[in-house]
Amino acid sequence: VFKNPSSTHSAGMLIDQSGLKGLKIGDAQISIKHANFFVNNGNAKADDMIKLIKEAKQQATTILDQANT
Repeated sequence: VFKNPSSTHSAGMLIDQSGLKGLKIGDAQISIKHANFFVNNGNAKADDMIKLIKEAKQQATTILDQANT
């Protein structure tokens, strides 16, 4: 879903470090196998996926900001 923000920090790694693997909003979920895979478990609405993506982006940005300070 996301581009890697740098060569040293992958998006999946940042989402994983945020502890978001497995997070569900509605029927949308961040994969428990790979944090950069977002899954529709059958009946996810576009709004569910957008909310999940926004949450992951916010948390990953926080982790990246902490790493850069």
